[in-house]
Amino acid sequence: MSYASVDDMIRKFGQREMIALTDNEEPYTNQLVVEKVEAALASACSLIDGHLATRFAVPIRPVPIFLREVACDLARWELAVGESRETQRDVDRRNAAMKVLDRINKGDISLGISSVAASAGVVVAADGIARPANSVEMLVTRPTVYGRGDW
Repeated sequence: MSYASVDDMIRKFGQREMIALTDNEEPYTNQLVVEKVEAALASACSLIDGHLATRFAVPIRPVPIFLREVACDLARWELAVGESRETQRDVDRRNAAMKVLDRINKGDISLGISSVAASAGVVVAADGIARPANSVEMLVTRPTVYGRGDW
């Protein structure tokens, strides 16, 4: 499952830009090569899942709009690097996207998914860590002494 689609990429970067990044092998058709965009999106989504899986159940559903934007920026960078067309703007977008993922993982940016996580069989505890809903937590404490000094 992807955080962004080919249509999202076209909306964000434009048809012409997407064609320029993907139609780069002979015979040139001046058409969008959807498979290349999908591969870049798969790579971007895998990277997102890798960053967020330590804290959340992935894939994240529903997809927050800003996470879709992060996926598009990472996929755009992937396409540009693969064709050696990387620009400073691509690097800046990728770096900004990675900072967003780091901030989500640290808890500085909320995904607002506690109810979604719970419906997926995951509970987000007060400490912000996602745990399976059917897990048991054991606590070791000192026994309480009642009466004569024994248990």
